[in-house]
Amino acid sequence: MTGWLVSKDKLFTLTPVSLTMREGVSFEEWETTFQQVRRIQNALPYYVGDLLNYGEAHYGETYAQAVEDTGYSVQTLTNYKSVCSKVAPERRREGLNWTHHVLVAKFEPEEQECWLDRAEVNQWDTGELRVAIRSLEQIEAPKAEAKPIEVVEVEPIIEPVVEVAGAFPSSYPPLPWAREFTLTLSTSEVGILWTFFARREEEMAPSEQAVFEKIETLWLSI
Repeated sequence: MTGWLVSKDKLFTLTPVSLTMREGVSFEEWETTFQQVRRIQNALPYYVGDLLNYGEAHYGETYAQAVEDTGYSVQTLTNYKSVCSKVAPERRREGLNWTHHVLVAKFEPEEQECWLDRAEVNQWDTGELRVAIRSLEQIEAPKAEAKPIEVVEVEPIIEPVVEVAGAFPSSYPPLPWAREFTLTLSTSEVGILWTFFARREEEMAPSEQAVFEKIETLWLSI
């Protein structure tokens, strides 16, 4: 099989189904190659999102036909495109992962910079960044004016809910439900569940990844 990509230093050759190292490479060269592959893996959401935004800007509806056979779900493509359109390349941080950028995508550019700076300096994982964002939002939320106590009859306030359907391996330990399930979640619970998945994103099974994509879509819309 002919290689369709050869590294500049000719350390390795890539095909659609293989990576072949040149004979006689040192451990340091092998390690460098391994790190390069890992960086490519981590960068894929940005590559796909930026390509989608470019395609939409330059080709209109035509680009939509080209992405139908990518193998990605519509939800995944939507998430990649949305985050990359909101967090410009010059604000992205190589030292932070994709989920860090998902968390700050809802803010204005200057605030994105602030949160990404803090995450880098403090070496926050995605869970710690989310907690910090939520804490500040609660502090800055406008407080209602104090009013005299008045007893009135009111209808109970019900928080909006969403339904998430999916499936997990039946042996999945932390969750009590069966292989197939439908969850009814309040909007605040969506954020909690999203954080749970985001912390273990790299070790997800395909069935879990499908559920995570649905949760991530809901989180971006809140």
